[in-house]
Amino acid sequence: MSNTTNPLIDVDFVDNTNYANPLSTDDVVGGVVETVWGKVDQMVLLDSVSWEAFANPLGLARVNQSYATIRRLFDAGAMYIEVYRPSKNEKYLFVTGVANDSGDTPTLTVSAIDKTPTEAESYEETFWGNEKAVFCIRYRYPGGFPGKLEVVPFTGRKPDELENVALFNINLYLNGAQDPTETFTVSFTQAEASGESFFYAEVLNNQSQYLTAKLDFVAEGLDETLLAVKANAEVDYNEMFTGEGGIWNPNSLTIQDYINAYEKFRDRTRSSSTLLISTFNPNDKESADEIVNLYGKLCEVSNARKDMNALVGCRKQEFNGTDEGTRKQAIQAYIDSIPNQGMFNAAYAAVERVVVRNKAFLLDGTATAAGAIASVAASLKNRNRLPSYMETGKVSAVLTKSLEFNTVVELMDESGIGSIYTAASGNYLFNVRSRYSIQRSYFGKLNVMRVTAALLAWLMTDAEYAIHTEVTSDEAQRIAFQERCNSKLGQMIARGELKSESYISAGNDINTDALTNGGECLNLEAYCWFKKLTERVKIKVIATDTTTSVSISQE
Repeated sequence: MSNTTNPLIDVDFVDNTNYANPLSTDDVVGGVVETVWGKVDQMVLLDSVSWEAFANPLGLARVNQSYATIRRLFDAGAMYIEVYRPSKNEKYLFVTGVANDSGDTPTLTVSAIDKTPTEAESYEETFWGNEKAVFCIRYRYPGGFPGKLEVVPFTGRKPDELENVALFNINLYLNGAQDPTETFTVSFTQAEASGESFFYAEVLNNQSQYLTAKLDFVAEGLDETLLAVKANAEVDYNEMFTGEGGIWNPNSLTIQDYINAYEKFRDRTRSSSTLLISTFNPNDKESADEIVNLYGKLCEVSNARKDMNALVGCRKQEFNGTDEGTRKQAIQAYIDSIPNQGMFNAAYAAVERVVVRNKAFLLDGTATAAGAIASVAASLKNRNRLPSYMETGKVSAVLTKSLEFNTVVELMDESGIGSIYTAASGNYLFNVRSRYSIQRSYFGKLNVMRVTAALLAWLMTDAEYAIHTEVTSDEAQRIAFQERCNSKLGQMIARGELKSESYISAGNDINTDALTNGGECLNLEAYCWFKKLTERVKIKVIATDTTTSVSISQE
């Protein structure tokens, strides 16, 4: 049956939109989250407002390490995040209704049951095998909140078109609310008045923030029974929520679940992240031996994509040495033990305390670093600049541990490890190095790898559009492609991210018939003149008069 006034036209509403629209020059920080709400098993792009709507409607967020990390990201200056919420250990809550016409007064019985996403479809098929089925409603996403759903016969004045239609009010009460959080007047058979559908599935799908239903489940042949229902029907599913704080399922994700989820960021056709951080507790004792593998997965993904940078950290335990030398060695050893590190990674040593709803969490500092990196790049419109030291490195972090400044400098100079440290004037980030093995190489500079990742992000996309076209064989198309690439490169030059000598070549000399395998492979060369960041200052003080000359040099 059509759901519009034209019998030939059906309209379906499918929400495939993201929640934010960053510019191409904006940073997006990626992370895995454990929440009780929000889309599952897909990348979702959010700003700070839509993040709260995603994870924290009604102020009922699951306050855990991942939530605290995302909150810290925004507090540190990030404007956009890309989250992936695994469905593992989460369940859908279904509320079902069955009509009973035995006895003097027909009744409507409702009940609740939980199913994992993979079981959900088979459950619906079983339910609709019941000829007295009236409705099947579920939470829009797995997880959800404690509450109650009430189905009440409608007692108000009906529109003339609905005089012989059974109308009900569906009232949803969340988290012990006395008044309905949502309420809808619906029919369980197809019905409309003045062009407005009252069929419950269409009403819920179009209007409810929390509930959804399938359009093809219609209670046919139950009109008389439903019209005679007088009593309220309700289901209280608070008892289905167990664990501290009314959490739907107390079994949190394992570290292997996190590793599997971060693997999803490898696909650049699904993910738009430019920075990647871990949201897992770095000090979790049960997973102590596996945390380096989680950091290693972030490194592996970023080095495989080459259009993003991953930030890794270390545990609080590495700061517990009896003297500064011991702490330094422990930090170096731990970060060096992280596998898969390379030029698209950076490391930070920090122990940061974040409090959310009177609950304290210890973070590894990478959320603060990522937020500050995104903030500095956005404010200066230049991804070659980094938040580091006095000019741009000051952060509002609350540190529980701090290294001496000499150690901070040595860690970066010797091992390419950054830090967040405490000075008399506040707390500062200190790092301009990547984790590339040859530290003095251009690729050992974090600013260079930030610019390289930004360059490759659009260049690889443009190259993908060239695949399966004749751009290699057709010189005119190839030169036009080269000009488009250099136009975009010119924007990076104008922002001060590269020197003006930089250019991209798709010329004849590198695209001969032999070098392109007869036109099958387009060859591009990007000549990048990077801008180094100042790492040392040399001051010479000269005192002189007609008889004396003294030179003092400091480096």
